[in-house]
Amino acid sequence: LCSALERLREKPPHPVPVPRTLAFYAQYHAHVEFAFKVPPQVFLPAPEVTSAVIVLKTIPNGSVDVPDEKLFFSIVRGAFGKRRKTLHNALSSCEEKSFTKELVDAFIRKAGIDPGRRGETLSLEEFAQLTRKAFDLRLYK
Repeated sequence: LCSALERLREKPPHPVPVPRTLAFYAQYHAHVEFAFKVPPQVFLPAPEVTSAVIVLKTIPNGSVDVPDEKLFFSIVRGAFGKRRKTLHNALSSCEEKSFTKELVDAFIRKAGIDPGRRGETLSLEEFAQLTRKAFDLRLYK
């Protein structure tokens, strides 16, 4: 299958770290399914890869339970915002202004996640757990 489809459907851990914001967005909002292959010769110029058509079947309330979608995606984007950074360092320096180092440390530990992990090693459910703990600590305004 095409690499874009594989990235949208894959789950951690990843053999090669890749930014997964789009994949998490797709997996949160929909079931990602393969429909069919599209051969290179139907395009002009023909690419050197086979393409695929995917079907996104909407999940009405999201695939994981989070108290605040905006906070959830801020955490996901923050985790991938700085390449090769630990989860703690990436979230401490992300766009979310209320994320001080102390508060980030608190909600990561309350979620039971090692702050030394990198964002690409976390599952969708682990990001949801981080979101619930951040929300519980009233970090999000």
